[in-house]
Amino acid sequence: MPKPVRIILIVLTVALSAWFMSVYTKGSSPFYGDSLGYYAYLPSTFIYHNLDTIYSVPTDKGIEPGVYSNVRNMNGYPTTPKGYVLNQYTYGVALMELPFFLVGHAYEKITGGYANGYSDTYRCAIHLSSIVYALMGLIFTYLVVKRFVGDRWSFLSVLLLFVGTNLFWFTLRQAGMSHVPVFFLVASLCWLTIKVHDNPRMRYFILIGLVLGMIALIRPTDLLFALIPLLYDVHNDETLKSRLLFLRTHFTKLLMLAAVFCLPLIPQMLYWKWLAGSYIYYSYGDQGFNWTKPRLLSGLFYGNNGWLAYSPIMFFALFGMLLLRSTRPWALLAWIILPVYVYVIYSWYCYNYINGLGSRPMIHVYPLLAIFLAAFLRFIASKGRVVIGAVMLLCLFLCAVNVSYSRQQALGILNSEESNLFYNWSILFRTDNTYKDLVTYDLGEFQPNEKDLVKMPIRICNDYDDSLSEQYVKDGRVPSPYFYLIKADQEFLPNPIKVTYDSKKFKGAKWVKCSGDFLIPDGPNGYYRHLMPISFKQGEGFTKWKAVKIINKLDVWNSKEREVLQINRWVNNKWGHIWFYVRIPDETGDGDVLELNVWNIARQPIYVDNLCLEVYK
Repeated sequence: MPKPVRIILIVLTVALSAWFMSVYTKGSSPFYGDSLGYYAYLPSTFIYHNLDTIYSVPTDKGIEPGVYSNVRNMNGYPTTPKGYVLNQYTYGVALMELPFFLVGHAYEKITGGYANGYSDTYRCAIHLSSIVYALMGLIFTYLVVKRFVGDRWSFLSVLLLFVGTNLFWFTLRQAGMSHVPVFFLVASLCWLTIKVHDNPRMRYFILIGLVLGMIALIRPTDLLFALIPLLYDVHNDETLKSRLLFLRTHFTKLLMLAAVFCLPLIPQMLYWKWLAGSYIYYSYGDQGFNWTKPRLLSGLFYGNNGWLAYSPIMFFALFGMLLLRSTRPWALLAWIILPVYVYVIYSWYCYNYINGLGSRPMIHVYPLLAIFLAAFLRFIASKGRVVIGAVMLLCLFLCAVNVSYSRQQALGILNSEESNLFYNWSILFRTDNTYKDLVTYDLGEFQPNEKDLVKMPIRICNDYDDSLSEQYVKDGRVPSPYFYLIKADQEFLPNPIKVTYDSKKFKGAKWVKCSGDFLIPDGPNGYYRHLMPISFKQGEGFTKWKAVKIINKLDVWNSKEREVLQINRWVNNKWGHIWFYVRIPDETGDGDVLELNVWNIARQPIYVDNLCLEVYK
């Protein structure tokens, strides 16, 4: 690749990153969720000296109320047998953030700022750590790929790896998570593996031990990557025998590797012993793996954070794994590691790994997959200008898709952990959405064009105007005489709309329209929302169940304009009309029951009026 072209691509990538950070990262905080758990060791150790009560910080330190609340909420972590609230995350990420934290802390001390561990200076330090580790990981990945696939394709593969996958998001927006540091560690492990087999010096064994120790400390399941130095360039009986001889020859160095491997683990084990009473302690409580029912298809392909749904450019890397001849030193270990790794991470109880964009643990295998992505690009290059031109345009398109997803996630109009492919397609390359888009997000299916529908004479409604019960109340803001109050201790509406399916009456029916008027006095209760579900009951089961959230649509139900409607927006103390269409499933038969209800999953009061179910063809 000509040097000017390479420089232009680097400049464009840097400009894209700078633009994204200036517009979409400004003000984003790593001090919540997983990233807070990883980071909290640092202020707790160096400022507050409270590792045994890590959730406790003084109120007079100038910490923003939201951040202070997040820190205090760490009190909800599992309690150990010794009665302590233990940070469920290990200190590995904090150790990698330590140099950046110390620089930020020194700056705050020197300038007389808020040296509280949670000010903007510390936030910037964590963001900088993410950028540095991503850059170093990309450099190591480039050096590894270049060795086997050539300079041009290694450069392009690394560029695509960054701009075309969720590595872009976790580097520039959601800093503080474990994935970028682990990406760097795995990339450096691949590079050290080549070095140690080319020149088996003690220093390489020591560094491999340190890297593996850090990987095991941060994510114990990722110790699977220890197979990289073991199986590198093993591809037949002869190379296997050669590897066994290598291990015997350098047995003393392997002992040193094992000793260094243990070093990062010792402080964590002492911490567990101190607060939990055991050197080895499982800190995740009831969270665990379901080894018999891994969610492979969902984890890989579905719209709720499926890996390839949000980083589709990695399909090319998977195709490249079939090119065994050009990637022979890495082929066997990749074909072993990748399937096992996929099985392990999607056996986790929370298989879609909330709090992120796309399947975030897959970032850890990107250094390996970059080799096969480059091999694929080199293979395509041999197929002529038309083919490579088409593939390059497709790569450019997929990079644009990834950047679009990142923008939408930052704006709040995409929440990938709950999304679906229908919604993603409907807002592709947009930075706004509509009421119908919000409905598509909830239902996972498109809404019909109402002009194409024909109303059938099946309409069941409840206006809640005919009762003397205390739960039938009035509100002067609406003309309806009464409406129904679902109290905080009620989970469902006690009198839902029910219709028994009759194939004669429903002949030609394709859609059911559900609607109702609602008012929610209070704001949302965390992740929990009020839902309006429609179910198609057949015997003891369901042929279909769909529901829409109520609280994020109450003020836009009659709007057809595009706006920036955040998924987790909420509107309280205001009446609104909610409506949506659901396609009748083909397997619906006589005697099945269609039920329209209100689900008070939030356990907060909600007022209901004019609940209706209508049928269309």
